[in-house]
Amino acid sequence: MLQLPLREFNGELILGLGRHDADFTSDLFALMQLVPPLPAFTDAGKAFNKFLQRFAVVGPASIMLTAGTNPAIEFAFILLSHRDPVTLEWLDEPIQDLPEDMMIPADPPPWWHSRKKATQFANGMSRGGDHRGTMILASSLCTDTTAEAAVILDYFIDVVAYLESIEPPQYPYPVDTELAAAGEEVFLCHCAGCHGNYSADGENDYYPNMLIPLELIGTDPVFAAYGAGEFNYLEEWFESSFFGAVTQLGVTEPFVGYVAPPLDSVWASAPYFHNASVPTLDLVLDSGARPTYWKRVDFDSTHYDWGALGWPYEVLDHGQDQAGPLEQRNLIYDTTKPGHSNAGHPFGDALTSEERAAVLEYLKTI
Repeated sequence: MLQLPLREFNGELILGLGRHDADFTSDLFALMQLVPPLPAFTDAGKAFNKFLQRFAVVGPASIMLTAGTNPAIEFAFILLSHRDPVTLEWLDEPIQDLPEDMMIPADPPPWWHSRKKATQFANGMSRGGDHRGTMILASSLCTDTTAEAAVILDYFIDVVAYLESIEPPQYPYPVDTELAAAGEEVFLCHCAGCHGNYSADGENDYYPNMLIPLELIGTDPVFAAYGAGEFNYLEEWFESSFFGAVTQLGVTEPFVGYVAPPLDSVWASAPYFHNASVPTLDLVLDSGARPTYWKRVDFDSTHYDWGALGWPYEVLDHGQDQAGPLEQRNLIYDTTKPGHSNAGHPFGDALTSEERAAVLEYLKTI
């Protein structure tokens, strides 16, 4: 939901790579209010008008603070709060009131991770072998009956097969094989327990799908706390719904934490963490060097830091609230804002600079 199926990277279109340059900081809700309804005597007009009415409900949650972050998680919370789980009927009055200041920025993951992941959500919600239910629910603003959903469900057999057929891109430049081999040893010792093992042909890959407690991982708590706390009604909703019967949930009582993602072609998917708060892989491995305020130098896909593996960024001495009158606030990533923290994942801090360089070189090979 809310990401295009391909993105330009290094001047080329990469199938399945999330749009980390998409800008959801403008008020789409206000723009949609300017769109006039169509005559309601045609099926097309009725369908379009229903879409406009529904977007009036979910639209305000589409406004992010920073360009490049995605509102899909907030949309999911809102959509479920306005649907009857048994009939899928749209409810004008929500089942669950959501906080007005809710802000959950998301980093769209690559689609080639689909074949490995047991859950589509970073906080481990909706773990199961069949993700068609969550896919349909997250993208069906106007699907109001189980009969309609059943028809779409059959279509999504092909959608899932297509997603699982997408191959991760290969690193496009020469790799220092000796340094990468040293990095693999460090990776297997310090990283593989959560992120898995990777082989040259992919045949012997192992990904544990491990949900890491928040107190251990230490990254921004907002999404995990919502999902396992006051908004755990989502899990209960899903269990009792048409979609839950399809998904066959494996975890019904999630704890506060995040799933360590697979790392196939991780070098291509900057920025990092579930909230896109870290611009380079080098900074993922060095928590003390992460900037409090930063912005991308530009959104040119050929302007990439091949050493640090990420987007070139500028460190700022101020956040969005202190931005000057001529400064674009939406380009500033302010890690002091709710949901935007870049803290946590300190596991690379114990490595030497040489070991971190070796791990980065190894990550180019998987």
